[in-house]
Amino acid sequence: MPGAPHLKRAPDGRPFKSKGKFIARSDISPSPLLHYTGYAFATSAALFKQVKPLIKERVDNDSAVYIPLLYASQIVEGTNYVVKVLLNLDGLCVHVKIYQPLACDGEPPKVMEIQFPKTFDDPLTPF
Repeated sequence: MPGAPHLKRAPDGRPFKSKGKFIARSDISPSPLLHYTGYAFATSAALFKQVKPLIKERVDNDSAVYIPLLYASQIVEGTNYVVKVLLNLDGLCVHVKIYQPLACDGEPPKVMEIQFPKTFDDPLTPF
């Protein structure tokens, strides 16, 4: 969305760093279908933790880092999320589309699609 903030600093104001250098900005591309939600922290941490093994099995990367950075959501008979996940401190990322069914359905979230490899600078776009 126009005016969506760029990821330049951590929530506490410190700049993101990678091997002593500042990491470039990242943003979410405009889309009429996705609601810009923002930084992926406490609000959806449980969801992202739940799908972590599903993402790791689909991405052929032996990374110890798994940090959801940004996400956008769309509500339609459940919630669709598009998430940017940092996989290493060199800026390697994966973009993940997650579907979380309604609570009354009693089903776990599903990883629908993955775009890999992505860089920290690649905008998060709906796919």
